[in-house]
Amino acid sequence: MSNKIEKKGLKELKNRCNKRIFSIMALAFFILIILSFSIGTVSGTEYGLVCLGKGEKVKFSQCNPGIRDYTCTSTSCNVCASVCSNGAYGPASPNKCNSLGLSCTYLEGAVDSEPSILSILSPGQGKIYNTKALLLNLEVDEVVSIYYAYPDSRGRWSPICNKCTSYGGKRSFREGANNITFRTRDLVGNTAFFNLSFIIDSQKPRIAKTLPSGGFAASDYYLEFKEANPKSLILYYGNDISGRKSLPFNINSDCVQNPVDKTRYSCSRHVNDEEYDSETIEYYFNLTDIAGNSFKSRVIKLKIDTSPPEINSIEYIIKKRAVKLTLDITEPNFDVAEYRDNSALRPSWKKLCTSLNNGICKKILTFSPGHHELDIQVVDDAGNSVGQSIEFDIL
Repeated sequence: MSNKIEKKGLKELKNRCNKRIFSIMALAFFILIILSFSIGTVSGTEYGLVCLGKGEKVKFSQCNPGIRDYTCTSTSCNVCASVCSNGAYGPASPNKCNSLGLSCTYLEGAVDSEPSILSILSPGQGKIYNTKALLLNLEVDEVVSIYYAYPDSRGRWSPICNKCTSYGGKRSFREGANNITFRTRDLVGNTAFFNLSFIIDSQKPRIAKTLPSGGFAASDYYLEFKEANPKSLILYYGNDISGRKSLPFNINSDCVQNPVDKTRYSCSRHVNDEEYDSETIEYYFNLTDIAGNSFKSRVIKLKIDTSPPEINSIEYIIKKRAVKLTLDITEPNFDVAEYRDNSALRPSWKKLCTSLNNGICKKILTFSPGHHELDIQVVDDAGNSVGQSIEFDIL
């Protein structure tokens, strides 16, 4: 009898223990569900509260590239987040987390160790500008301080903005080539460097001198100009009778750069303007630099004479040491008739006539005894010339 009572008691005790174990397991399972809902919801399918320390970042851009990452700038921050299909965090309304009364989950490895990425929207890389005051437009993917420096700044960095994610404002830059380095520093000390190069040419070109300056001309044109970055040089010439033309100069081959002052050039070129012979034309130069600044020289009127003079005849009469020279010349724009005695000790050009009498130039010259070889040259107002030689003996 006692054995039956003892067995019955053991059985009841075992049942009570099983019930207690079941209750404990059920409670543990329930607690696990609650914890997974409150703490692990951010990695589940709904919402969760992500807690960050200063400098820690939630990379929302991994969920959607169009969303900027969030970096905690205070001692501590709370961010309501959801989970995207790829497992990354996406932003959610704080009301979602508040209504659920969720506790925090903490990101592993969330401390920001990556440098910022600076986007330089303006000035443009490699661009050329004709003003020193330019719009400086910058964007950054996180909160940073931005500085800039030139290569000759000797380690001195000029501030642009502090604790910012963007900057837009006018800045004055240097004339000529600008090679600038930007430095960004985020809240936890990560530093990055970005380079930008562009050119400023705000000074207009200047043409100092042009030839011919007026009167008669014969196909040769010359100018001097001052410009650090010349791009094109064009000669415009002609008239309304025979037409107007433009002729580009090649700055590399038609111009010579001053070896001391690299901004100064002298240029010359022979131009085929024979079709305007005996006509009056206008001409001017237009000089343009790489920034689009241009300069137009003053308009000059010229009488074109591309035909050389004609020596119809040369006669000479010798009387003892005197020689009477008579030249018959055809040239409407006569300038001078000259001679050079190549038998002289130091041959040089000497004038015979500076005007003609019905096309005739007469001159009596005296020579020393001996053989003489004379070069005779006739030049017109445009610089065209023609020459002949004669020989004679003085006894």
